[in-house]
Amino acid sequence: MKKTCSGLLLFLFIIVLFIIGIYLVATIFIPGKVEPLFGSPNPSLTPLQRIRYSIELYLNKDELLQPDNSLGSTPLTFQIQPGESVQSITQRLATERLIKNSDLFEDLLVYAGLDTLMQAGKFKLAPSMSPVEIAVSLANPANGDITFSILPGWRLEEIAASLSSSGLNITPEDFLRIARNPGDYGIPISVSGVLSLEGLLIAGLYEINRDANSEELINTILTSNQKLISPDLKYALEQQGLSVYEGIILASIVQRESVREEEMTTIASVFLNRLKLGMKLDSDPTVQYSLGYDAGKNTWWKNPLFLGDLKTDSLYNTYIHAGLPPTPINSPSLQAIKAAAFPKNTNYLFFQANCDGKGFHNFAVTFEEHLNNSCP
Repeated sequence: MKKTCSGLLLFLFIIVLFIIGIYLVATIFIPGKVEPLFGSPNPSLTPLQRIRYSIELYLNKDELLQPDNSLGSTPLTFQIQPGESVQSITQRLATERLIKNSDLFEDLLVYAGLDTLMQAGKFKLAPSMSPVEIAVSLANPANGDITFSILPGWRLEEIAASLSSSGLNITPEDFLRIARNPGDYGIPISVSGVLSLEGLLIAGLYEINRDANSEELINTILTSNQKLISPDLKYALEQQGLSVYEGIILASIVQRESVREEEMTTIASVFLNRLKLGMKLDSDPTVQYSLGYDAGKNTWWKNPLFLGDLKTDSLYNTYIHAGLPPTPINSPSLQAIKAAAFPKNTNYLFFQANCDGKGFHNFAVTFEEHLNNSCP
């Protein structure tokens, strides 16, 4: 009987030692081996989660620390979409043969807390990078490009305001300081005598590195814009009696006047016809630009305008001054610039909004026709 009890106690003692051994291995030995390789675990993980992820990473350390040469060698641009889930990101990485095991890669991200650091943008990755290197690269905002958007019809202040949510570490104040005084910062401008970049940052999408400063952002946009203004486009503007800069000024007016893109060429024809006859352009957006910020409605484009607004003393007020305003009034789209270069062939001198509220306009040759187009 005593031998049986002694044997049972020995067995239980061995079981306890075994459990203690497993516990020490899981909580001390393996984490001690994992941390030098993969960093400290995310503090928000529970003790059980730390054990689970540590074991998973330790058992697959070779796969995570070494690139898989079977995946190819061609570098790729990998884009993370705004709001994209970690599961979607890891699955696409596997689909594009940048990693081999999406589940294991996700475990790595969660263990290190990198899953919460993923941001939208474009990243240059290669299969020659190990999964750990890819994870660190994706979680480091400075390693990625973002898509910076300039919407058609934005003035410089509106572009500046968008920087705070763009992912770029550029303040609106710094951007405006340089955009309003480009010559003081050595910004190369193809148009001589221009004191501001208003209108010269053409609306569109631009790929910018996250750590770009204001000068780099502006130079990237201007370099891209130079490719947009082709020799054929320059020649077409000259045929309309416009320099490239004058074409951008006209395009900026067309941009704000047009709700429907398909009407741009017709609206451009109205203003070109007026310029040829020496008529004032009588464009509301030029008055809106001269008025500046409307604090009451929190907009740079006051609407509606009142009769007193049309008498504003400004060189930008085309109800008072004939010809084009001194500078563009916003960043036009390439479509608006093309409309100024290739306008529709019309005799129209007037237009006003259609009464159905769908964004179309009624066009007229005579002032009498224009009055008849007025809404009841």
